[in-house]
Amino acid sequence: MRLHRVPGSAAILAVVVALVAAGCGSSSGGSSSSSKTASPTAAPKYPTKAISYISPFAAGGGAYLVAERQLPYLEKDLGQNLVITSVSGASGALGWTQVAQATPDGYTVGLIGLPNIVVQPLGGTAGYTTSQLDPVCLTVGQPLVLAVPLTSPYTTLQQYLAAAKAAPGTITVGGSGSLTSVNLATLNLEKTAGVKLQYVSYDGGAAQVAAFLGNHVDSVIFNASDILPYVSQARILAVSTSTAYAAFPGVKTFEAQGVDLVQETYYGMAVPLNTPSYVMTTLENACMKTTADSTFKAATVKAGTETVLMDHAQAAAEIQKEITAYQNIVSWAGINGLLG
Repeated sequence: MRLHRVPGSAAILAVVVALVAAGCGSSSGGSSSSSKTASPTAAPKYPTKAISYISPFAAGGGAYLVAERQLPYLEKDLGQNLVITSVSGASGALGWTQVAQATPDGYTVGLIGLPNIVVQPLGGTAGYTTSQLDPVCLTVGQPLVLAVPLTSPYTTLQQYLAAAKAAPGTITVGGSGSLTSVNLATLNLEKTAGVKLQYVSYDGGAAQVAAFLGNHVDSVIFNASDILPYVSQARILAVSTSTAYAAFPGVKTFEAQGVDLVQETYYGMAVPLNTPSYVMTTLENACMKTTADSTFKAATVKAGTETVLMDHAQAAAEIQKEITAYQNIVSWAGINGLLG
């Protein structure tokens, strides 16, 4: 750039004016630049399109209905549609494998069930590991019940267990899948009561109910929500809570009848590992808001379940707790494999 000499005072005035102008411009421009640098980078907008909500359970079962009850509340809060896709099979492992292998961008989430996602990888062939499913929240819980047909000769838990001890492996127990909460409760019952039962696996709660109503098995261990609509057609011998359960008035717990079996199934949401934190926070907030909604709570209780309020950190802690708790029963049952 060429500099033009300005003679005398005019030169001095020109220099002063130039310096003042430069100083003002530098102050203004510098302040703006500094402000931009100091501001944190805004998180990308999420969600901006529909979210795939994978249910690893067959449509119509109690677990699948948990996702259906959540749907309108989550959609309202997130401002986008959630599309439930049932990917059932292998006792839920197919669906959870699909969630674990999905792109971690927040547009594929999954309905998870505990202790299923803890116990299945112990078998070594689940297709996913527990650590690949990052829990967003846990929202719904329910116990399990042992039930027999109304035509059954067993009217009490004691009669049922006495018959099982007298003829090991002859009393059939219908359940929903293998390495599931129902299967685990059966193993727990065998271990704590010292009996041997014959477990019959069905693909999901709906198929399990059909087998029970058709008298194809001697007994069943149900998730509470699966048996509730058919409670008048069943004789419930025990419930797996530590205290009486409101949905089944008059039914004694296993503990109250001398069997140390307390077990609950939890349902919630998970995303693939390495999902961005801003996505996790958005989903977590929506999940917690849904669970705290009074209308959602009422619908949950009506279904024979109960709401639980566990955020990401609490859900992760619960998973670790269950890993520790179920290692013994899995080892006792001879299930091989490593935890994820």
